[in-house]
Amino acid sequence: MVSRARRLWTVFEVVHVPVYFAPEPLAAYAALGLRGYWRGYYAGRVAPLGAVGADPVVRYFHGFARRHVERALPSIWELTSPAAALDARLAGVRDTLARAWAGLDDTVLVAEQLLTAAVDGADLDGRPLGSANRDVERPTDPIGGVWHAATVLREARGDGHVTALRRHEIGPCESLVLRAGLGTPRSVLQPNRGWTDEEWDTTADSLQARGLLDAGGAATDAGRQVERAVEALTDELADSPWSTLGDRRTDDAYAALSTLAEPLRAMLPWPNPMALPRPTGT
Repeated sequence: MVSRARRLWTVFEVVHVPVYFAPEPLAAYAALGLRGYWRGYYAGRVAPLGAVGADPVVRYFHGFARRHVERALPSIWELTSPAAALDARLAGVRDTLARAWAGLDDTVLVAEQLLTAAVDGADLDGRPLGSANRDVERPTDPIGGVWHAATVLREARGDGHVTALRRHEIGPCESLVLRAGLGTPRSVLQPNRGWTDEEWDTTADSLQARGLLDAGGAATDAGRQVERAVEALTDELADSPWSTLGDRRTDDAYAALSTLAEPLRAMLPWPNPMALPRPTGT
């Protein structure tokens, strides 16, 4: 049975991630002088933490190779400020969502009210990205409010996922190599996180020695068991918003988010580095 935390993730994640793929946010970052995809990505996603360097990002994002982060940080803060990056990401994704959600005003209002309540009730102790995003000034418009709340929930869940991976002694590159062994193509994961072939293959050897991958790189029964344990703990740690919201309002939030997610799915790559499940029938 799919947990309620996982069920909600499959829709609020879709609401959040157009900021990484839609043309409007990318253009907003480029207007700040952030040329190339990754400068904009890091500026927008890191901005709630302030003008930090690479080290906290490597630790909090978990799956990225240090060299990949250091190509952007801290040098992007010579081109723009965290405040400007926050303004750009919200303006860009707001334009994207307004285009996608034309005619869905009532659903947007319902989603904003429910997700705002979920965020306000979430336990974010020990959640650096979730709490930093919750501390960002909340947009006053409904579309911005939905995206802001989805972002807090998404980053807080990711914080918990890092905790779960560490609990099971799965390091940054290991998490990706194991995911590749479970079916997400290496070609999607490795270049998006900056690991070299040598690092990837050395990590695969280590996971094979632990009995988590077989000689062909596929997850073993033990590897799948670890993956299930990591995901179960991630779901458990992500449940506080929905526990506070209650079953009925959580069901209403899922229904509203499902409607809002549907027109956004075409913007996303399938498969994708976020490990979102492919929609049925595609």
